[in-house]
Amino acid sequence: MRLETRTLHEQFLIVSDPPHGRLDVRLAAPCIGLTPAQVRLKTDYPVPEIWVADRSRIRIAATAQTLRLAGHRLAVVKGSQLLLPPQTVVESFCFRAPGLVVRVKDGSEVEIPYDAPVTGVLCKTKCPDKSGSTAGPGFARTIDPVALVSDTHGAGGHAKETMSGEPDKARPVCVSTFLDLYVPTSTGLIRVTFHESETDFTPGASEATDDAADRLMDFVSDCEKHLVNLRLDRRLEDMLPRRPVSYQTTARYSVSRTGYSFASARLPRLLGEIAPGLDALNQCELSSRLVYLTATQRESAPRRAA
Repeated sequence: MRLETRTLHEQFLIVSDPPHGRLDVRLAAPCIGLTPAQVRLKTDYPVPEIWVADRSRIRIAATAQTLRLAGHRLAVVKGSQLLLPPQTVVESFCFRAPGLVVRVKDGSEVEIPYDAPVTGVLCKTKCPDKSGSTAGPGFARTIDPVALVSDTHGAGGHAKETMSGEPDKARPVCVSTFLDLYVPTSTGLIRVTFHESETDFTPGASEATDDAADRLMDFVSDCEKHLVNLRLDRRLEDMLPRRPVSYQTTARYSVSRTGYSFASARLPRLLGEIAPGLDALNQCELSSRLVYLTATQRESAPRRAA
């Protein structure tokens, strides 16, 4: 599904860029509407999240400055920057001179030069079921719904909001292993996705490797060897996803969530205000975009003189 490029209202976002530095949690707490203890927990969460949203560039800049003084790494982005190309799943690929050639689902080919400035986002979620194994890509196991929606990590934002609801079975937990490659070109940004179960890794796979996720990890190693300017971000490895929650039902699960963390009430409303369709993004897709935005902003930031 391609998202509309028109935005309804421009929002300015503060996105966390973990890992953070030495923290002054008391200074940071009022900025994101949490207690100092909650800020401490929040900053342990290794995945980028939206912390603050505001239509005022001036207020966002002031809040970001305070959070940076408090030791937090973050990126300030426009909401419209979330309108990145959707995932284009790769069917097959080969390494050949002068680059990595991929064939996508519609039959077209994309060539990524070996010296291209590529940003890679590796996502490898974990979601154990009762037996301790992990669910396959795109499927949700029977999981304790309270554990998925009531964890304190990632709770944050200006206002606290209590929600009552139950896991939305129509929207399963996003459990997936993939590598997104974001490639800037003269005509715009290209994004191709190598998925553990949808991409044929036979050409580069070890004969002894039967596991789909292992074949993908072998491919990641090959990319690190061939793509000399690859910046690989691994912050989505071992990410524990949360199940989206239905707010239309009265249920026995009642938890207190704050801010714009995934499975909170405020996040889909914020995304829907930014642009139609953004609120439908699953956690893996949204997290990949946030990782890309924080990583590229960090790379483009001017270096301080020694």
